[in-house]
Amino acid sequence: MISDSVRPNRPTREERLAQVTHGLEEFHGGERNGDTEGLGEIEYDIVAVPGLGADPIQCWAGPKPNTTRPDQRDTLNLNDDNESEPFNWLTSVEGLHDNFPHARIMIFHYSSAWHGDFLVRDGFSRIALGLLASLHDKRGKNMHKTRPIIFIGHGVGGLIIAKAMCLAHDEPNNYPNILTNVTSCIFFGTPLHGADFSQLFVTYNTLHGPDNGNEYDYTALLSYLTTSGPGLEEITAQFKIIAAQMQPKTKLFSFYEALEIDWNDKTKGLLEKQNRPGAVPVYTKAEHVEQFRKNGKGFSETKESAVLDDSPVTEFGLVAFHKDLIQFKSRTDPKFGLVMEKIRPLVEGANQVLLDRQKQAPDGTLESQLKHV
Repeated sequence: MISDSVRPNRPTREERLAQVTHGLEEFHGGERNGDTEGLGEIEYDIVAVPGLGADPIQCWAGPKPNTTRPDQRDTLNLNDDNESEPFNWLTSVEGLHDNFPHARIMIFHYSSAWHGDFLVRDGFSRIALGLLASLHDKRGKNMHKTRPIIFIGHGVGGLIIAKAMCLAHDEPNNYPNILTNVTSCIFFGTPLHGADFSQLFVTYNTLHGPDNGNEYDYTALLSYLTTSGPGLEEITAQFKIIAAQMQPKTKLFSFYEALEIDWNDKTKGLLEKQNRPGAVPVYTKAEHVEQFRKNGKGFSETKESAVLDDSPVTEFGLVAFHKDLIQFKSRTDPKFGLVMEKIRPLVEGANQVLLDRQKQAPDGTLESQLKHV
């Protein structure tokens, strides 16, 4: 296995964003850097999909530990050997890997920002197709095809997972051994019914889109997230049916945020970006500025948006802001322990779900279940 301590000269955030490649990157239980040891012991694939505006790797990392004298450090903090590094529960050997050593852990890379250096250049469906294509490629070997798949999605990453499952359902010949092998989806702050905050980003894109000198327009992608967007409702409706009709059902677990964001603080920074010379005509700014401003506090996504009615979903609130849902101080962080407690049955029970699906399939094969979904 590849530990954090043997990865010298880590790239900066700017370097990582500049060099990003699309597709799945393996961190444990794979063939990263030629490490094939223990591949035969891998029992399931865990696939993580980040949300919008995120560094695909560092968004899963917590805050940097406080710099203190050695005698003042918490001796129970078993973070990493290098205490100056933040705890990344997906890449660290003491994170998800320590809890589920028989998992191959992968993170999906895609252009995900709605402004800045890491801009979205693909539509929603193309991003989901990219996830399917990369997953199909990673699972192409015979020893990989029969493994269960556990998806983890943060924010919009959860919607990409849902869309990918819908596409896999519609094109089973192009993406075999995927939909039938997904045993659970774990969502962190995924707005399954849309989110009011998305209108803020749509407005920002209007101010900084092609009409104001920029090359790309992301309004169509961002509009998927609005609570009135028909595209999102279509995805969630089909996803709900697919998850419920698999036998046994695909298990869904949704963590939602229990702390409100002060949108006045968030919008202030965005509005300040418009003040650079020539960026946005004054009249355009005046027309849209009120749309940016929220009255007081609110949630990136609400409990109601994180839950699908009449579906096999379990929800749980975490005392955290949206981005903090997937960030933990260390392996001893109580929030991390709570998340592991909730998802453990989903991961460790994945193989049994596939066995039960085979038993209930008409001809004893997983593929035959698709005829009834």
